[in-house]
Amino acid sequence: MIKSLSRYSYVQARLQARHGQRPGEDVWFQLHGADELANYLLVVRHTSMRHWVLGMNVSHSSHEIEQSLRDQLREYIDEIAAWLPTEWRQSIRWLSRLADLPALQHLLAGNAALAWMLSDPMLRDFSSEEREIRLDAFMRSDCHHLAESWQKSHSLPDAWLDHWQQLLPGNSLKEDGIRQMIRLYREHLSLPADHKTIDAAQQRLQLETRFTSLFRHYSFQATAAFAHLGLVALDLRRLRSGLVRRALFPEVMKEAS
Repeated sequence: MIKSLSRYSYVQARLQARHGQRPGEDVWFQLHGADELANYLLVVRHTSMRHWVLGMNVSHSSHEIEQSLRDQLREYIDEIAAWLPTEWRQSIRWLSRLADLPALQHLLAGNAALAWMLSDPMLRDFSSEEREIRLDAFMRSDCHHLAESWQKSHSLPDAWLDHWQQLLPGNSLKEDGIRQMIRLYREHLSLPADHKTIDAAQQRLQLETRFTSLFRHYSFQATAAFAHLGLVALDLRRLRSGLVRRALFPEVMKEAS
């Protein structure tokens, strides 16, 4: 235990500082009242989330907004990974592909690449109209495990989870915190995106509560880093929703306010 505390004291201090910067419900309430994209961006720039919207302006399309957030999340995950001991970095970085799963499934199914996918540096290599070239690109990338599983008719979320566990170091699967984290991600990924009976806000709150619990109970362990990134992803999903809705439906948002 002493060795673990010493090894992760630097990591935990930085994670704790970032955790403390997460927006509270008062911030989200204030953002909810911002009707136009310009006002929404102005409010965000006066909160701890201002770094996520650097460079954004009202002329940006919804696709450009989403691309910017994806790029920044990937950079943030890389930053957190660099804090952890070397043996944990691959498994942390694999989280970057979690948000790509719907797009990767679209492409693996042989569908034409959408315009925004061509603009994404992490997806454009898989956009060839030639099936063999596209599959070869998958096989030469970090996604080759996903492509191989897809060819065996396995679901992409299951393939992502299986590979994540393979990337975890040593005997980490014996750690209670890691096992709980895997169960949490598995439950989340198993929920259908179009399930009409699920209340999105309630689902988000439940996930946030459980990630927060793991962050607190498994401090000075790698589990805390995974939990923190789960919480950041939830915040970004909420921020993305606010930005994109105002970019796509400005009149509706005005009426709603």
